[in-house]
Amino acid sequence: MALSKLIFFAIILTIISGSFETKYKGIVGNVCEKTTENPRGYCYEQLPQRGFPIAYIKDKGGVSVVGRLGIVDDFELTRFIFANLANTLIYFSILYALFFTYRKYNNH
Repeated sequence: MALSKLIFFAIILTIISGSFETKYKGIVGNVCEKTTENPRGYCYEQLPQRGFPIAYIKDKGGVSVVGRLGIVDDFELTRFIFANLANTLIYFSILYALFFTYRKYNNH
């Protein structure tokens, strides 16, 4: 019974994690100055991504409106599935550890 509740809460936390937006350094073009550190002349900018701790949707700098997540962004079904499974496992592990630590120390 407790295990199914932990799995349920881990899934809920994974769904909620989609509301967390973080940034990653992504390519937004290729017309910047070429240097020894940037021989191809790519332009970089901080772009949004959603999902925590593992992001499953990222802004595609050269395709969509830069700085906004939308339908045409970098959404890959395999990344979505694996990132959400990994997030669920991470949240489940944390909840599992908290739950059994709580039961161990509050067992009368």
